[in-house]
Parts: sequence; structure tokens; C-alpha cells
Amino acid sequence: MFCFAIACSSNTNACDACGCSVNGFGIGLMTDYRSNFIRLGYFDTQFSSNPEHGHHNSSDVFTRMNVSFRYSFKKLSKLRFMGDLSYGRNTRSDSGSETSIGGFSDTRLIVNYALLNTMAKNMKTAFYLEAGGGLSLPTGRFNADIVSDEDLPENFNIGNGSLGYIFQMNAVLSHNK
Repeated sequence: MFCFAIACSSNTNACDACGCSVNGFGIGLMTDYRSNFIRLGYFDTQFSSNPEHGHHNSSDVFTRMNVSFRYSFKKLSKLRFMGDLSYGRNTRSDSGSETSIGGFSDTRLIVNYALLNTMAKNMKTAFYLEAGGGLSLPTGRFNADIVSDEDLPENFNIGNGSLGYIFQMNAVLSHNK
């Protein structure tokens, strides 16, 4: 079924309200969820408007470079400390002119607790469950008047401009690694 889906894939166009959902990354479940890590990431998302619907003929690019980590101490082996710091650049090209906004994004810090970890030697199937919470700190650049000041949509802000609470739960069922 996977091969069929890949063989039939094609370009897809959709409306995402100028990239409102573009956050580019998450620091939740990782492939190697039982290990400490430092991750460097790069995300690039592009949107083009359709002038036949009365919008500008513009092209938007949302770029994020981030550093995230996950660490657990040996004495506190069930606790996982995670963090994420991103640098973003949002660019709009419209009729020969270009507008860019760049800077550090909001910082996220999370602590998770491993509730269940059935990993044992000679087991083919394992289940892992963790829950936790944290904060999204308003360290990113935010302009509340970006629509009127710079004629850009609100999602062009690099940060959210507010303190946010994060609650998450990760569950992993693995078989043969």
C-alpha cells in the first residue's frame, strides 16, 4: 500500500491561510526517545497566492533553523529535560519588492516523566509512555500591529508575544527495534 501511495503521489495545492499553521517543528516524540540528543534542524515552507481570487500576487517563504535538546540525568532517569530555540526568517516577495522579518523565535522548555518503559532484554515488543509539561517563553519578535504597519499577515511574526503552557503525552509501541 505504501508503494502504491508513493507511485501515485503528485504535487498538491491547498489553502493554508497564508501559512498560519507553519511552526516547522516539534520537540515531542523523537525516533530515539530513550536517549539524550542535540538536534540541529532546518525547515523551509513556501506559499504562493493566487491573484485570480483578488489577493496580491505574492510569494511567502517561512524559514526556521533550530537547536533542540533532550537530556536525562542518571540519578533522575525517569525525567527528561527538553528545550528548543529557533531562529526564523519570514520573507514576502510581491511585485518586485521584498519584505523580510527575522529573529529568534519563542523558547520552549519541557520536562517529561517516563510513566511506563517495558524495554527489557530478549523482548521483541516494548511500550513506552511519558507525560509532561513546560513553558513557551515569549522571547521571539512580535509586532501586534504588523497588519497595519507593514501590510503583512499576522502569522509573519517570528514569536507569539505571549507566555504559553505546554502539556504533552508521548506513547511508543515498538517491535524488533
